[in-house]
Amino acid sequence: MANKIDVFPKEAVEGLIAESMGSIHETFMQLIEKPKDIKQIENARATWLITRSEVLRVISCLSPYTDASLQPKHCAARDVYREMMRRLEATAPIEKAKTIRHRSAIRFARDLVEFMATIHTVMHKETKYEDRMVYVEKFNGSLIDADINNNENYITLEVADA
Repeated sequence: MANKIDVFPKEAVEGLIAESMGSIHETFMQLIEKPKDIKQIENARATWLITRSEVLRVISCLSPYTDASLQPKHCAARDVYREMMRRLEATAPIEKAKTIRHRSAIRFARDLVEFMATIHTVMHKETKYEDRMVYVEKFNGSLIDADINNNENYITLEVADA
């Protein structure tokens, strides 16, 4: 018997990503506010777990779609989510970290901030396709540096060696 795959209407993709980012943002804000009743590393672990859960959920929901069946910004967002999952796996030692200064906790915090900024830009309705792709490629590590100027006809890219 084959596994059943639920495919959501394309219109629901925007809401799925927005809901996911809302949850991630809320847990991130708890990490920044440093509540007194929980150690920072425990808070960071909880943020990591919630972020991982949300990233997995979005990837799972979008996996049945081909690129042709999604809007370009949703394809770009899916690529960013996949890269974030790779980064979360790389910071998994946070689960055993004893202090917030542990390398995986610091790396996770940096990745999370970059992820949220990238998704915001990628999903923004006024971001041009070319600019969106630059942000995705930069987040995914295919660009060393990208300088997007206010002039819409001028983009300077330094491509990483293969």
